[in-house]
Amino acid sequence: LAFPEVIGEGGFDCVLGNPPWERVKLQNEEWFAANGRLEIANAPNASIRQRLIRALKDDEPELYERYQDALRLAEAESSFFRGSGAFPLSGTGDVNTFAVFTELATRIVAPRGNVGLIIPTGLATDDQLQHFFATLINDERLVSLTGFENEEFFFQGIANVVRYCAITISGKSRRISRPIFSFYIRNADQLR
Repeated sequence: LAFPEVIGEGGFDCVLGNPPWERVKLQNEEWFAANGRLEIANAPNASIRQRLIRALKDDEPELYERYQDALRLAEAESSFFRGSGAFPLSGTGDVNTFAVFTELATRIVAPRGNVGLIIPTGLATDDQLQHFFATLINDERLVSLTGFENEEFFFQGIANVVRYCAITISGKSRRISRPIFSFYIRNADQLR
């Protein structure tokens, strides 16, 4: 919407990014930890957590209302991604923003352009995204996927158990019959 003239002329020559990697579904533990209620965030199980949340309705109605607003927002976003038809390949299951951003990038790149993103390897490995990944392969748009493991903390803000990748996707008119794959990269020297 911000660049209608670019979209009108076929799209961007280059789309680069590191989109957010967030599940659209509200995570109670994270939400209550961020809002200073560690006893709820760290409850021993979901049943106790739900009881503590219900108690907020009488004990702290303002916090309870903010929580309900956050729940409604997450549900509305999830409903949009799943039901609008705008994201048929990524708006499935527990929707993750990285997948939605990736699908959008494939639509706004020019036919001869390229997309380069740093995203979780789940695009290639998660069951719910298998059709999205298969579409990239079948349409011959996947240029490369370089999978990283963060054991040596190549990216310091990411836990060492998180698997992520640098992915390159071509525009619609460039056909890539043999994409390049590499996995378990731990440092820059291994990229060579």
